Amino acid sequence: MSRRPKPHYKLPAPLVERRTPPAPTGLGRDGKKTWAYVWKLHWIVPERHLHTVRRYCELQDLIASAVAQVEADGFMIDGSKGQRRCHPALTEIRQLATEARRTEVELALTPGSESKAGVSAAQPRSSLDDEVSRRRRLVGDAEESHSSMATLLGAFDQVAGIDNVAGLAVVEGGS
Repeated sequence: MSRRPKPHYKLPAPLVERRTPPAPTGLGRDGKKTWAYVWKLHWIVPERHLHTVRRYCELQDLIASAVAQVEADGFMIDGSKGQRRCHPALTEIRQLATEARRTEVELALTPGSESKAGVSAAQPRSSLDDEVSRRRRLVGDAEESHSSMATLLGAFDQVAGIDNVAGLAVVEGGS
């Protein structure tokens, strides 16, 4: 069974800066830091990703809370009959971390999922000036390659014996 072909396009980065949506009430410190980080990524769009980003930030708060509880109580606690056992929050941390990892892939926050989604955080276009300078560089490169191509064609014409003005072959020794 073959896979569906991957799209061969890249999402364009926005040409204007956009504002970070206000963080939902009830987010803790880790959730708010995650909220600010995720909305800086140019491929995250409020119209499409608002609920997923909110869920991801809430997961980060839950993980931080569970880790703090385990740090306070220790990895091992006393069981109902006095036996030593693993802290029950460790199971929750593992499940929350799995859900957070899946959400990171969904939002293309990991390098692997970023490349599969066709986005790149390496060089986002942040302003119209960046786009204009990029296009000017492209035009300059095209002009340079055009002039070097004309030089090559002129050399070829001389070797082939073609008159550049008329575009006709010069016949030597003819009448």
